[in-house]
Amino acid sequence: MAAEDGTTANRYTWVGADFGQFGLFKVGKFEDAVKYVINPTDVFEDAGCNGLLNNDDRRSGMAMYSWSGFGVDVNASYGTAKDDQHVDGAF
Repeated sequence: MAAEDGTTANRYTWVGADFGQFGLFKVGKFEDAVKYVINPTDVFEDAGCNGLLNNDDRRSGMAMYSWSGFGVDVNASYGTAKDDQHVDGAF
């Protein structure tokens, strides 16, 4: 945490609850569910971040539920809006 203004400069900052076989819920700054969809085909690890948030795929104000079982991975995310958050395609 920066002593001058109290801001954080971490790449990932989140808190969550792991419910074991019932999944994981977390909130904070991390990639949304889209990252997990494009990851297998994003061979240069760049298309995802360029398509999401001005060359940064981590977004503040995220909430995500993740569950894995029976050979299936499920991720559902919700991102909140911030006044200073740039989203590509938004004017």
